[in-house]
Amino acid sequence: MDKKHKREHEEPELEAVEAVETAETDVGDETDEAAQEASRHEMAKAFMRAVNAGMEVKPGDFGLGGGGGGEAPSSGPCRNCQDLETRLAQMTQKAQDADGHYRRMAADFENYRKRVDREREDFLGHGIKKAVEAMLPALDDLDRAQQSLSTDLSPEKLMESLNLICNSVKRSLEMIGVKSMDVLGEHFDPRLHEPVQNVETTEARDGTVLHELRRGYTLNDKVIRPALVNVASNHLDDSTVQGANELGDSVDETEASVADRYEIPEDVLDKSIDIVAQVDTEQGDDGGERA
Repeated sequence: MDKKHKREHEEPELEAVEAVETAETDVGDETDEAAQEASRHEMAKAFMRAVNAGMEVKPGDFGLGGGGGGEAPSSGPCRNCQDLETRLAQMTQKAQDADGHYRRMAADFENYRKRVDREREDFLGHGIKKAVEAMLPALDDLDRAQQSLSTDLSPEKLMESLNLICNSVKRSLEMIGVKSMDVLGEHFDPRLHEPVQNVETTEARDGTVLHELRRGYTLNDKVIRPALVNVASNHLDDSTVQGANELGDSVDETEASVADRYEIPEDVLDKSIDIVAQVDTEQGDDGGERA
C-alpha cells in the first residue's frame, strides 16, 4: 500500500515536469521562427532597395531562395519573393503604360501643331483672296478707262474718269476695312499724325494740322500708316527756332529729307512748300501794315 500510494504521488509530479519541458521547447521553437522571419523580412527590404536602385540582383543573393539556419532549400519560392516579383511586374507595367501615354501625347501634339500651321496658312490665303476680290472691281474700271483713253478726250472727261477710278479704289479698300483719315484742321495727335515741320502762323490755333503731305490709313480702326502733316505753331520762341535749325528743320533740308524718306512726289512737296512760303509772306505783309 505504501508503494502504491507513493507511486500515485510521483506520477503527477513527473507529468508536470514533462509539461514544463515541452512548453519550454515550444517557446524556443517559436522564438527561432520569429527570429528567422525577422531576418527574412530585413533581407527582403534590402532586396527591394537594390531593385529600386536599378541593380540587377536575384532573390538568392539575399538568402531569399530558401530557409535559413542551414536547412535545405524549399521546393518553391518563398512568400516574400512572390510578393517582390508581383510588385516588380506591377511597376514594370506602370512604366510601360506611362511610356505609351507619353508617346501618344507627343504624337497628338505634333499633329496639333501641323493642323494649326495648316489652318494659319488657310486663314492667310483666305484673307488674301478676300482682299484681291475686293480690288478686282477697281482693276476692271482701270481696264475700261485705259481702253477708252484717246488723244481726243477732253480734260473734263479725263478728270471725271480719274475721279471715278479713285472712288472705286476707295470703295474696294473700304470693303476690306481700309479707310483714309481726314486730318486737315484736326489737332495734332502723335498716334495718327507724323509731323514734317512746324509752320509759324497766327491763322490757326497752335498744334492744328495745316497741310497733309501724305494721306494716312486705318485698318479696322487701327492705324496702319500715319498721315504726314505740317503743324501750326504760333508761339515759337528763339530757343525753339534755334533747336529746329539745329535739327535741320529748315525748308530746304526738309524738302530733301522728306522726299528721300517718304517718297513723296515732287509736285506735292513743292506745292506744300509754296503754301508755307505764301503764309510766311502774308504774315510779313501784315506785320508791315501794322508797323
